[in-house]
Amino acid sequence: MMQFGGIAQMLSLSTVPIPLVGPMTEKHLKVMGYANIRPPQGGSEIKQTESYELSREDASGAWTGTYTLLQEKENDAERNVRIIFDMTMELKEVPADSA
Repeated sequence: MMQFGGIAQMLSLSTVPIPLVGPMTEKHLKVMGYANIRPPQGGSEIKQTESYELSREDASGAWTGTYTLLQEKENDAERNVRIIFDMTMELKEVPADSA
């Protein structure tokens, strides 16, 4: 994850690498992004949206919050799959010269 002032940018942790962007403070992070996916065997295109909404007690603590994945078929809105679960993750600062 990279932070530019009050904006955070990262790639999703799912099997589909989706760029995520959104606001960030020392204690709160909300990033979101989407990608259009075409199944290898053909068929309807799927829009996959992912978001992370995380917070922490203090600036050096672990981030906790919700990850949301939503998949929607572009041609059939009734066949949506929505997966929501809570998780705990720890984000660490990496010095720019080690990247």
